Amino acid sequence: MDTHQLCRTAMFLGCICCLPYNSHATARTISFKKAIAAKLITVKATSTGGYCGKSLKLALRNNCCRDLRVTIDPGLIFQPENQSYQDLVVLGNEAVALAPEGYSEITLQTFCGKSYAMGPETNLPYHYWKQGDSDMIRTLDYVRSNRVEPHLAQKAVWFFTNNHSIASIYSYDNSEVSENFARYVAALRHIKLPDYFIDHRLNNRAGERTVSAEQLKLYTIMHWGANDGYRHMYVTVYKEDGTIYKKIEAGQVIDKYGYTVKVQFDPRRDPQGAYLVTLHDDANKIWDRKKVVVDAREYQVPYN
Repeated sequence: MDTHQLCRTAMFLGCICCLPYNSHATARTISFKKAIAAKLITVKATSTGGYCGKSLKLALRNNCCRDLRVTIDPGLIFQPENQSYQDLVVLGNEAVALAPEGYSEITLQTFCGKSYAMGPETNLPYHYWKQGDSDMIRTLDYVRSNRVEPHLAQKAVWFFTNNHSIASIYSYDNSEVSENFARYVAALRHIKLPDYFIDHRLNNRAGERTVSAEQLKLYTIMHWGANDGYRHMYVTVYKEDGTIYKKIEAGQVIDKYGYTVKVQFDPRRDPQGAYLVTLHDDANKIWDRKKVVVDAREYQVPYN
């Protein structure tokens, strides 16, 4: 085949490729990662302000001549051009339709992927960096399937992206949900669930740090069943030298699962050191014992 024939064949195939599909044709479904790798799409990413919400807008252009349905992979991480701002981690599972050589926008649910950096302001340019590991992807699937509230999910994301303690996956307002969620993440990494949890209140304001040392408390949770113990059960906190620091006589929750008491420590007020929280009955039988370490230096700001 001569050069002219090759050129005519290439032009013919190109025209066939770009002919519109008939009504029975279906769009090609492809993941964001694969579409980027194959250069089927061009993407412009910008922040919408904040990090724990619909905080990343993607403008996608279809570079090919057929309909595409692009699915957003969970755990995609986008980095800002200005590194003083946070990375954004995508929850994922959304989809966007693109006509041949068409253009569309989608705004994605995100989480912060760099806890020590500032919350993004609006219209900051971002670029796709990589996808998180398989355990983070499974965790985000759990978040979506179990409707974990965003600020609790955020704390789990930092466990993967910034090596925060498993103990920090906690919310006082959702204690039981927090424990189950932390237990799930701990099982993925084959680590022990801690004796106590760290609760940080988060700041989602653009241009500001995310975590404040002024909003930090430690909690340990004592559970027992309705038929446990001899007569009465008691929760007592001991100092390292064995003396009683305090007795917990309030804040008991009673439900179909039994009894729950949350014991709180505040590093700004409680003396630093180790405490032993015990659960015992009238016969002085110990039903549970948990160690809590209060160290203002360690927990002042949980950056990387």
